[in-house]
Amino acid sequence: MLQLAEELGINATLNMTVPSIKIAITNSEGYEEEFVKNLYETIIANGKRLEELERAEKMRLEELERAEKMRLEELERAEKMRLEELVKEQALKEKELQLKFDLERFKIESGFRVNDESNDSTNACSVTSNLNFKKLIPDFDPKQSDISLYLVIFERQAKRASIEKKEWVGQLLGLLPLEIVQFIAREPEEQAENYDYVKKLLLKRFKLSPEVFRQKFVQHQKNPIAPGRISLLKLRII
Repeated sequence: MLQLAEELGINATLNMTVPSIKIAITNSEGYEEEFVKNLYETIIANGKRLEELERAEKMRLEELERAEKMRLEELERAEKMRLEELVKEQALKEKELQLKFDLERFKIESGFRVNDESNDSTNACSVTSNLNFKKLIPDFDPKQSDISLYLVIFERQAKRASIEKKEWVGQLLGLLPLEIVQFIAREPEEQAENYDYVKKLLLKRFKLSPEVFRQKFVQHQKNPIAPGRISLLKLRII
């Protein structure tokens, strides 16, 4: 009503009541009821339209704010996942490095490596035997080789190469897959360096009892390995 009075050029104040403003409008010079009515309806319609526009703008801004908040939260989650993945990868790499380090240390402590700079003639012969040993027997393949027969051949070749039994574990580790070497490395150090213990461990892992191993050994003693079997094991005799 106050806006209507202002549109009609009537001096109205905020202190005036609605009835007093109506009286001022009807008593104004050149008052036309129909014109004033139409003007009032236009003012009301414009006010409603303005309210709708303001409400729509408010909703639009709120929607933009929600979308931006969701975007930031998604970025934060993605960054958190990325950092967690990096931490996992780093931990995995450190674990792999530690396993490799432990494996190398285990090989060294088991006598797998020989000092090439030794001038002792006995050690020199041992080095030659160790180097040639890998040519006498191929690496063990769990999918194709029989562990009992493989160990029989390993022990025979180790004896022929004049390798001391205390070094057998170190030599055997160099012929086994990494997975099996790590399996052995988890055992106590003293036991893991004992060939007889390691042999029992391997027979147990491949579900072969010592008695069955003994029977296979006796059978192998009676029946030499056929050429086809040698081919299967891929033996290379120097």
